[in-house]
Amino acid sequence: MGNEEREAMRECIQMRGILRSDVAEMDDEHYVQALRARLSEALCEARKYMRDTEDVDDVQVHRYRRRIAGYAQIIELVEQGSDAEHFACLDGAHIFSGCRVNRRVFKQAYGF
Repeated sequence: MGNEEREAMRECIQMRGILRSDVAEMDDEHYVQALRARLSEALCEARKYMRDTEDVDDVQVHRYRRRIAGYAQIIELVEQGSDAEHFACLDGAHIFSGCRVNRRVFKQAYGF
C-alpha cells in the first residue's frame, strides 16, 4: 500500500471515529456523505489532470484510480451495513489495503 493510500485509509478511519462520537444515530449517513464528497473531489482532480496535462503519467492516473475506487468501495461496504466494512477491514480486503482495482469495471463506472 502506497503512502497516499495509507493516508486516505487513515483519513476514512478518522472521519468514521469523529462522526461516531458526534452524531451516533446518523453516523453512517454522514460518513457516506463525507466519503462521497471525497470521491467527487478525487474524480474532479483526476479528470482535470487528464484534461489539462499534455503528457499524462500512467502512474498518476493509477493513483487517482485507486483513490477513487477505494472511496467507492468503502461507501458500498458502509451501505451494506457496519459488519461488511468491519470484516473487509479485518480481512485486508480494502483497496486501500492493497487489493487490486478491476480496471474494466472502473472504466465502465468512471470513464478512464
